[in-house]
Amino acid sequence: MQRRHFLKLSAISLLGFLTAAQQDWVESTVSQMTLRQKVGQLFMLSLPGTTLTDDMRRLIYDYHIGGLAFFSYNVAAPETLAQLTNDLQSLALSATPPVPLLMAVDQEGGRIQRLNQPPFTLFPNPMALGAANDPALTRRVGEAIAEEMLACGLNMNLAPVLDVNTNADNTVINVRSFGSDPAQVALHGKAFIEGTQSKGVIATGKHFPGHGSTSEDSHYTLPVVDLDRDALLQTIQPFQESVSTDVGAMMTAHIIYPALDGRTAATFSTPIMTDLLRQQFGFSGVVMSDALTMEAIRLSRDNPLYVFRDALTAGVDLLTYGARPDGTAPSVTSQVEALELMLALVESKLVDAARIDGAVRNILSLKARFELQNWQPLGVGWTADRLNSSAHQQLVTEVAQKSITLFRDDAKLLPLDPQKPFAVLYPASEQGIAEIFPGATAYSVSPTENEAALLARQIGRQPVICFTLDTHKNPGQVNLLNALDLTRTIVVAGQSPYDLQFFPLVQTYLLSYGTNPAALQAVREVILGGREAAGWLPVWLES
Repeated sequence: MQRRHFLKLSAISLLGFLTAAQQDWVESTVSQMTLRQKVGQLFMLSLPGTTLTDDMRRLIYDYHIGGLAFFSYNVAAPETLAQLTNDLQSLALSATPPVPLLMAVDQEGGRIQRLNQPPFTLFPNPMALGAANDPALTRRVGEAIAEEMLACGLNMNLAPVLDVNTNADNTVINVRSFGSDPAQVALHGKAFIEGTQSKGVIATGKHFPGHGSTSEDSHYTLPVVDLDRDALLQTIQPFQESVSTDVGAMMTAHIIYPALDGRTAATFSTPIMTDLLRQQFGFSGVVMSDALTMEAIRLSRDNPLYVFRDALTAGVDLLTYGARPDGTAPSVTSQVEALELMLALVESKLVDAARIDGAVRNILSLKARFELQNWQPLGVGWTADRLNSSAHQQLVTEVAQKSITLFRDDAKLLPLDPQKPFAVLYPASEQGIAEIFPGATAYSVSPTENEAALLARQIGRQPVICFTLDTHKNPGQVNLLNALDLTRTIVVAGQSPYDLQFFPLVQTYLLSYGTNPAALQAVREVILGGREAAGWLPVWLES
């Protein structure tokens, strides 16, 4: 497919991807829409509930909203979710003109997957895919996630994370990233995008131009990334390369990058969203904001009018409402007010009507490219049969077996003799560990010095496997490691590989990048000599 580069914003659109019939649908639809309906298309909203409600009907039928973002508060049984998406799409397509909805969900795998209860498959963290270092495997995971989404009527994945995690203190990205090497992140990001979109689900690269170099979380503050321009452009490589993979959408970061635009967060920055992403990188898809419910937005703009005006002027097409920082849904009232404010902005000519038309064309073109206008209702009774298949479970197992990483074994503890006694300690929040290691002892997630000393006395002189979990959040784990004999201790980082920075004297250190059953079983096999640790270290650790 031919790419277009260095184009003016007005000329950049998805129309080049479309057939003549799809282009006709876009233009015909735009010509029939009222201003209110066009404004509605600019919004992806988030509403509570697992069944069709009057509020949903109003926002879809009266306001013609562009889409909905689904969170855990929308997900019940798979059949219920499939019925909800059926009802929503049927309603949207019964309006005049009929326009299908974007049905989006954060289904990255690992920590961030909204479809996270049985019978959905528990897919691994992206960093596990980076450690497995097999792009073909990453592509297959993208395909499998898309298949389970489609089974429930979801057509847009707010993934993959293309952030390069270069900051060991980054708590918001961390294992959500494929790693700390821009080239490797680009390789796996492209593979995930290709797998996702080959199944007909829209992929979304996030968070442009990168959230991996900060230790702050834009849900709660307004971060600043102080990298110089050359260093920053290196970390942007995965986003640039995703453009050549024809990623459908790109999500912004609510972060200030002084090297690119010292005045404002990227979401509101014309130099970043238009000059860099659109013109220099040639991105022609939909630019969507990260959630406008984040604290970074309030700290950036004290008036919602300026939020909408400045985001659209910068080049954002789709204004997104997600869960609030406390995990609850934003109020329906606040979202209706947002729609009315946006309408007033356009009517007052504070936002150019041509810009609105351009954004609407981009959104409709994305829907046409993925043939959402040809939607057919799901057979709800078949939904559960398409989830958690044996093929998907085998895929998760393969990732686990390829990703477990041995950082060092200076104490020469591996493998342990399974015929000799050893102890296992694990944070009490991770009950699945006791299922893989029967007889394991739980400790409070952040143990006191007294608890740590008691556990150490109970273990005595036998070897011990000690699982850690996000020590940056649970600093009491340092007490535990300080109390143990490190010449006899195998430490397994159950999530963040950066736990090592809190106890650098550990002599045997394994990384699992997650605690799903497949990862834990693979850890057991490595420790007891059933297989070699095959993982490639995807981040830089101090040795």
